[in-house]
Order: sequence, then structure tokens, then C-alpha cells
Amino acid sequence: MIVKAFAAGDRTTLRNLLAPGVMASFDTAIAARESEGRTESVEFLHSPRADLEKADVVGGGDLARLTVRFLAEFRSRSKGPEGEAVDDRRTAELWTFERNLKSRDPNWTLVHVDAAEA
Repeated sequence: MIVKAFAAGDRTTLRNLLAPGVMASFDTAIAARESEGRTESVEFLHSPRADLEKADVVGGGDLARLTVRFLAEFRSRSKGPEGEAVDDRRTAELWTFERNLKSRDPNWTLVHVDAAEA
């Protein structure tokens, strides 16, 4: 959901799923793409693999933090003034999510992204 929203430049969806610092980074990248007159779409070639790397409860027991290793193969289509480009990629990333355990909001918030080894 996050990857597709980022590719589509869907800031509304992203704001509900990203911590402010991560949102700022994503927004900068989306704005740069828009200023160049480019659009992007993403299609997953296979379902991404997700493996739980680490789980913690912090902040006096109110905050859950999970780190998930994602392995994904996807096709990115980028369109701009120069035409269309198609790029098949494989990526490995560690995404860290947080959720207040006392909150009624069921969403986990993406708070950090790191590159990982496949």
C-alpha cells in the first residue's frame, strides 16, 4: 500500500501511514518527480516476502515497534517529457513500524526505512 501510494504521489494515504520525518522524505521525492513532469506506477511481479526481524515493546509498555525485512520484485513505469521507461527491480529493505498499543487506531506507522541485504 505504501509503495503504490508513493508511486502514485498519493500524499493523503501516505500521511496516514508514515511518521512525519518519513513523510517529509517521501514528499520531497514526490515533489521532485512532479517538478520534472514525471509520473510513476508500480506493479509487483510476485507477492513481496515479509519476514519479522525484531519486535519490541518500549515507552513503558505503550509502544510496539516491529522491524520487517521486505524482499520484493517489481516493475516500475516512469513517464516523463522524454517518454516512458520500464524498470524491473529487486529490492531488500528493513522497514520499522510503530503503534501505540493503547490507541484505537489499528494502523501501524512507518517510522524508518533502511536498505538491507537480500
